[in-house]
Amino acid sequence: MPELTYWERLRIDRRRLLRATGLGVAGLGGAALIGCGGDDDSTDTGGGSSGGSSSSGGGSEAAASSGGDWYKGERAPGFDPAVGVVPINEKARVAGGTFTRPDTDTTRQQDPDVSIARSDHELINDRLVYANGWTMELTPDLLESYEIADDGLSIVLNLRPGIKTHNIAPVNGRDFNAEDIAYSIERKAGLIDPEAAQKYARAGQFIGLERAEVVDDVTVKLVMSTPNSAIMA
Repeated sequence: MPELTYWERLRIDRRRLLRATGLGVAGLGGAALIGCGGDDDSTDTGGGSSGGSSSSGGGSEAAASSGGDWYKGERAPGFDPAVGVVPINEKARVAGGTFTRPDTDTTRQQDPDVSIARSDHELINDRLVYANGWTMELTPDLLESYEIADDGLSIVLNLRPGIKTHNIAPVNGRDFNAEDIAYSIERKAGLIDPEAAQKYARAGQFIGLERAEVVDDVTVKLVMSTPNSAIMA
């Protein structure tokens, strides 16, 4: 197991654990998985509490309630108001298609568990949970719900039923299940290949994870040796 840093050695109570579960994007909230949704692919990324999530309150909630209009500055006199304005995409969202992104660099790594570049995978894959950018609340995506033990040493993940994988080999559109989640989490944590754990860019977010147990087809239990709020982010 990697040596804990000063911050990772700090003990936190359950309330702080639950509040911190939305802070970051490299744990379960950043776990880009192969599930591609069921019959209803709509996702409310606007937040709302679920499971053990908690809002941060204060100015962020006020900003969110005002539609996120946080910038009140004025442009310099004579500045063309059309410059820098991003058009609003009002097209209906549809599943599938081809994502094309221009770049000036060559692609060196396509493995989302190894690559340190996260943005592309977030656009084409699903997550277990989403963190609201304003309130830091967690909203289940592939998950239906989650439960964190009082001592923070176990986390139960309840998968939303009816999710299908991409209709390509080797998964061929089969049901997305708890074994997929457990394998993905343990691989990201470097537990599948401990001798090469250093190559997994986000293994540090899973410090304290001993194993991911498959309870049934739609339930996974994470067993921890020590509480780690970053694992849910």
